[in-house]
Amino acid sequence: MIRAIAILALSASPALANPAVEEVCRDVAAVVYRGVEDGRALSSFETGADWAVGYIPTRPQSEERKMMLSAYMAGYAQGLVGGDAFAAAADFFNTCISEGA
Repeated sequence: MIRAIAILALSASPALANPAVEEVCRDVAAVVYRGVEDGRALSSFETGADWAVGYIPTRPQSEERKMMLSAYMAGYAQGLVGGDAFAAAADFFNTCISEGA
């Protein structure tokens, strides 16, 4: 699961060329957390897709938006089934960024 979050964060090609990679990675971790929480509270995948489109802000970089939507839906799916693997992975990833690893 940690690898999945890392792939999501590193797949944003505009972010790789930008010195704000840390900010993008933190945003991805926050979106995963939100997805898991919403997945636990709601009951259908379709509702999650609607919430994702409304929750993720429109940004000039469409690749970043796609990454955020994917991260949210991955977390949402885990929340629907009562899992927290993606949230745990996001937590680990966020901790690594904070510590500069």
